[in-house]
Amino acid sequence: MRSLFVFGPDAGRIVGAVVTAAVLLTGCGQRGPADPVHVAQQFAHAVQRRDSAEIVTLIDEQSAQELSVRAQRASDQVGGRRTVEPREILQVEGFDPLRQFSGAELVSQDAETAVVRLTDTTGQTSELTLVFEQETWHVQLPPPPRSSQ
Repeated sequence: MRSLFVFGPDAGRIVGAVVTAAVLLTGCGQRGPADPVHVAQQFAHAVQRRDSAEIVTLIDEQSAQELSVRAQRASDQVGGRRTVEPREILQVEGFDPLRQFSGAELVSQDAETAVVRLTDTTGQTSELTLVFEQETWHVQLPPPPRSSQ
């Protein structure tokens, strides 16, 4: 399965703001319905719209925390001239925003995790892993590739 996200070379500049936004968004307000298929569909549509602010609200706490750390590092790298938001470091890879989904199905689910398979109009599939946190489901992003630096 191909990763949907990668953290690009500009990630350092964006991390600080992203961390703050993710922390605020994960702690405030309603995060969506407690149905993993619906949350996966919301996530796919947010990716299609390139709505990084909504994507951040749909991801799990660990992913949001990782984004925050990277955003802080990015802010530090620009010498504090700018605060980088976590949503700014999200870059979609391997997920065509023009891709139209024709279906979503629950592959597996237990009390803490679920896997949802999204199928597009050409028959290609993508699977998303979701975790149950704060009384609803959140998409678990794969960890970013490790840099050799």
